[in-house]
Amino acid sequence: MNLLSLGATLGIVVTVFQKGWMANILHITSTGYVSIIQPVTIFCVVFGISMDYEVFLISRIIEEYEKTGDNERSTAEGLKKTGGLITSAAFILLVVVGSFIFTDIEITKAIGVGLFCAVFINATFVRILFVPALMKLLGRANWWAPRWLGGR
Repeated sequence: MNLLSLGATLGIVVTVFQKGWMANILHITSTGYVSIIQPVTIFCVVFGISMDYEVFLISRIIEEYEKTGDNERSTAEGLKKTGGLITSAAFILLVVVGSFIFTDIEITKAIGVGLFCAVFINATFVRILFVPALMKLLGRANWWAPRWLGGR
């Protein structure tokens, strides 16, 4: 799931900063390339943030699954319990990294656009839509583990 949001984010960064899409609106001088520091920084920050979201969500889903044994219900309850938290945390991050977009330093602006897109995509599409949908599709396979990890 992280690859999905990071791939989309880096695609947006390349489209904006390398191809010049929306350059006038964002007051960007398109250089025709993306600095190597941008994807690395975006990856590191987004990986840490998305893992926090994932731990919140999956922890609540596991708690519910241990109580009920019902995959669909536990996924819905876990999402219900963490949806507000994930949305609030994402909103705070969107405001903070969104402010980077208004600087005059191109690399800071690029990192701001990248982080803004990554947090938005990760919190809305990946954690709120794709993870619960995938958990519903996988059903009992979500809970499989090898014997040496405590599986049955």
